[in-house]
Amino acid sequence: MEFLYSIIAIVVLTAGVVIYWQINNKKKIQELFSEQKNFNVSHQYISDYSNTAIAVDSNARKIMFCENMVLTKINFDELISVDIQINDETLHSTKRGSQIASGAIGGLLLGPAGLLVGGLSGKTKAVQQVSKISIKATISNIDNPICEVIIYQGPPINADSWTHNSYSKDADEWIARLSVIISSQ
Repeated sequence: MEFLYSIIAIVVLTAGVVIYWQINNKKKIQELFSEQKNFNVSHQYISDYSNTAIAVDSNARKIMFCENMVLTKINFDELISVDIQINDETLHSTKRGSQIASGAIGGLLLGPAGLLVGGLSGKTKAVQQVSKISIKATISNIDNPICEVIIYQGPPINADSWTHNSYSKDADEWIARLSVIISSQ
């Protein structure tokens, strides 16, 4: 019985540490964003699963990526392309000059996971288990041309689960937002 209590205590302690890390991480990233001069956050997403985040200042027309507490700030016109990746495989891509209409229609027709299932490429791939959902942006920066924001990374979840649909909705929203930015250039 003592062994069982020890296991329960370790699990509870580990969960507490993870939750504390997530809350502390989000606060640090929010502070980084708010400390930036000439940047007022209109929209932001801070990952629960990594030190990655994205923020947009719609008025100043700037995007800020955060990876491991390092910020990369770009103007809207420096965003070249954006990809959504499931399990490190690209399922949707928007590039400067491409149409976003079919991706938007995919989101409307297929619900929250619409962009994650079909995408602009016309490819459809059935994904049963998802262990990672991320957004990768290619930017006009020779030294750091790719920025990644991790939406979900962890144990595999079913592609038809409520959890997956929640993360898919976040990814769809950011892909749509970044696609609008690309198409406006």
